[in-house]
Amino acid sequence: MNSVGLSEDEVYTFKAGHEVREIPIKEIIYFEIFGRKVSLISVKGKHHFTGKIGAIEKELASFGFVSPHRSYVINFSFISSIRGNEIIMKNGDMVYLSRRKWKELRKLLQK
Repeated sequence: MNSVGLSEDEVYTFKAGHEVREIPIKEIIYFEIFGRKVSLISVKGKHHFTGKIGAIEKELASFGFVSPHRSYVINFSFISSIRGNEIIMKNGDMVYLSRRKWKELRKLLQK
């Protein structure tokens, strides 16, 4: 359930405007969505594109990404700590954890 074992060529591809971009999956911290606007937060910065969070979650689930809230898909290996309904990522950002997803995430943490 983490991205440590990913090979160097595992990339996430997305279209930002008229440009196709690739980001190594192991560098992605999380995705956040507002409507259909997605923010991809990586260790090297932010990228914005149009997409659907459900599609991102399905595409990256096998790489250790989980959805703790309907607005986020996070890289499990970048979780620093969990306090109540907040997940603190290793870059210091806070991501919300819904009550509905708490049990699911707790099971993953126990593995």
